[in-house]
Amino acid sequence: MKEKYSFTYRNTPQDFFWFYIGNVYSQWTAIVNVVVTGGMIALIFSRWNSSGGFFRCLMIFGLLLYPVFQPLALYMRGMKSAEQIEVETTLTFDDDGMGIIVVNHRQKIPWQGFSPVARRPHLTVISPDGTHIYLLPDRVTGEQKDEVLGYLQEKCGKGDN
Repeated sequence: MKEKYSFTYRNTPQDFFWFYIGNVYSQWTAIVNVVVTGGMIALIFSRWNSSGGFFRCLMIFGLLLYPVFQPLALYMRGMKSAEQIEVETTLTFDDDGMGIIVVNHRQKIPWQGFSPVARRPHLTVISPDGTHIYLLPDRVTGEQKDEVLGYLQEKCGKGDN
């Protein structure tokens, strides 16, 4: 069967960052992040003048924890994940399933059993078996991004987009 779409690429630290941050902010933990940050803002406004230097440092650290330090930690995790990928991956899609080519290893996975496709900022997440995932960045799909997403959702179902 002729390939409908074919993409050859290597994931970057940015791809992993958008995946990780998308997972954090698509779950209930995002509410915790916002509430704690809002609470720290209220604490700083109410207690700044009556606090000593050490407590002021703790309040500033608490304020910066989720909007600064968490994304920085996720980016560093993305750098580590990207370093482990030494070669390019080719993903192909046709009516029979998804093809994966890494160096000399070729695999064809039929559409049956795929988890629904999830959309994250700047990328599409494809999971053929619920354990493994493939990140398909928008920088790779380019202007075909919406068309490819629609095709994958037709074949796999819609996830948490």
